[in-house]
Amino acid sequence: MLKRCDNCNRLVPPDARTCPTCGAPRPDIHGVFRKEVFAAVLGTAVLLLLAFCSKNYG
Repeated sequence: MLKRCDNCNRLVPPDARTCPTCGAPRPDIHGVFRKEVFAAVLGTAVLLLLAFCSKNYG
């Protein structure tokens, strides 16, 4: 999975020891999709809860 460099915010291969764009040694890299996946799961749970409640009380 591709990761992002915290220095220049560009995509970096997960096995890279330096960022190919800015050349920072051992860039601080993190997962690209972690926050997006969490937000999608949370949003889906809220929508399902609302649909369930409106089905029972509507």
